[in-house]
Amino acid sequence: MRITICLITKGRFEYLSDCLAGLEACLEYDFIDVLIVDNGSESRCATELKRWVTDNSQRAKLVRLEKNDPRPRTMVNIFREMNLQWVITPGDDDILNANILPQVQSVIESDLSLGAVTTSARIINQNGKFTGAHINAGVSAFNDSAMQLAGAIHEPPFFWPGTFWNVSALPDEIPNTRYVFDWWVGINIVLSRKVCSVQGTGIHYRVHSSQESFQSGNIRKYFEASLMLSDVIESDLFRERINTFTPKDQNVFWKQILESGAVYGDLVFSESILSRIYKVIRDSSPASINHEKYMQLYMASKGLFIRAEDMTNFYSPEIFENPDFGDNFYFSFVPGVCQPVTELEKHGSNTEWAHKLLVGCNHSKRIDECYEIDCRKLI
Repeated sequence: MRITICLITKGRFEYLSDCLAGLEACLEYDFIDVLIVDNGSESRCATELKRWVTDNSQRAKLVRLEKNDPRPRTMVNIFREMNLQWVITPGDDDILNANILPQVQSVIESDLSLGAVTTSARIINQNGKFTGAHINAGVSAFNDSAMQLAGAIHEPPFFWPGTFWNVSALPDEIPNTRYVFDWWVGINIVLSRKVCSVQGTGIHYRVHSSQESFQSGNIRKYFEASLMLSDVIESDLFRERINTFTPKDQNVFWKQILESGAVYGDLVFSESILSRIYKVIRDSSPASINHEKYMQLYMASKGLFIRAEDMTNFYSPEIFENPDFGDNFYFSFVPGVCQPVTELEKHGSNTEWAHKLLVGCNHSKRIDECYEIDCRKLI
C-alpha cells in the first residue's frame, strides 16, 4: 500500500519553499510518493517545481499542464491513469506534518477497504505562525454511521487538505464542480465505505486573504451544494444505504438531520433537501407507524405541533388512521410554575418522537428557550 501526496499548484511562490520542505520531510517514509501537478504556473514557479522533482526523482513525479485547468475530473483522471491508491491533496500554501504518516499508514493497512482517513489541522497565519486554532473533520465528531451521514448532509464531512482518501472509493463519473468537489467526494465515501479519524495534526493550514476559499461567496457554494446533495439523495447509493439502517438508525438519522439541517442549516437551501430525504426514508419503511412518526418529527422541526386526531385529516401521501399514535409534542415545566399552568401536562404525548415544549410562567425562573405563559389570565 502506497500513499501519494498530490500537490496541485498554479503557483504561490511566496509559500512554495515551506510547502516543498514539508513534502521533503514526508519522503523520509518509504511508503510515501509525491506527485506534483503544475497547473499552468508562471515560469519562476515552474522552474522551482521541476528542480525539486529532479532532486527527488526516485519517488517524485511532475505533470505539467500548460494551461490552468481547475476541473476536478482532470485531476482524478491523472490519478487513475497513474494507478494511485491513496492520496492526500494539500494546498500549495499548506505544510504537511510528516509525523502523522506512520499512524495513517497503520490505520489504512489494518483495513484496506477504508474509504478515507481524516486528521486535524493547526491553523497558521500568512507568515506561518500558529494562531492557536484547530480544525477537525466534521465526520470525526460521530462514531455512529447514521450520525455520520446526517453530518455529511449538513456540512462537508472531511477537512479536505488534511484527508487521505482511497481513489478506488470514488464513483466512475466525476463532476466538475470546483467549490463542492470535496463535499461530493466526502458524502460518496461516507455512503459507500468506512471512514476512520486519526488523532493528531495532519497539516498546518494557512489562512490568508488570497486563498481559494475566499474567492467566492456562500450563495454560489450553497447553491451548488444543494444541487449536488439533491442528486446524491435521489441516487441508488443513498437509497441502498438508508435501506441498510435499522428502524433505530433511521430514527437517529432523521432526528439529527432535522436538528442540524442540510447545507449548514441554511433556511433557503436546506428545506428542499429535507423534503427529498423524507420521501426516501418514508419509502424505505413499510410500517405505517414509522411514516407517521417521521412526519410528526418533520412537523415539529418546523414549529408545527399537532394532536394525534388531527393527523387523520392532514395532507400527506400517507394515510394516518391511528389516533392512538400520540401527539407530536409534550409539555415540560420550568421549576416554580404555578398549578394552573401544570394542567397542560394532560395534553401532549411524551414519546421518543415527540417534541418537548418547555413552559414557564410569571412565577417561574426566566429561561430563554421556554414558552412563557401569562398565568394571570388562567386564574
